[in-house]
Amino acid sequence: MADRIFLRLGPNGALGADALQWNVYVPRRDEPIPLDAALNGRDWRPAAYVGCGKGVLMCCIREKGITLMDTARLELEGYPSTFDEWKAAPRPPKPSANAHAAGA
Repeated sequence: MADRIFLRLGPNGALGADALQWNVYVPRRDEPIPLDAALNGRDWRPAAYVGCGKGVLMCCIREKGITLMDTARLELEGYPSTFDEWKAAPRPPKPSANAHAAGA
């Protein structure tokens, strides 16, 4: 698993993962990144690394002052209790913009 950012947590946070842990990201600049901006590594810097439980992940998110959007909170609630369980779980493919535009 390559290091990647995959979940926008809110205006001032994002979540990624590598082979060993979840990675909590904050904006590189002082101002929040627009919510519709692409999740790329240029705009974000890692702020915390969590390789154990989801409770620790949630604590790190709070400690970094990240404001969770409702959609991110719901997604995180569905995560298994540990990173290893999350990494091993199958993930449904994300719908593509083309499939949505085609009425799929």
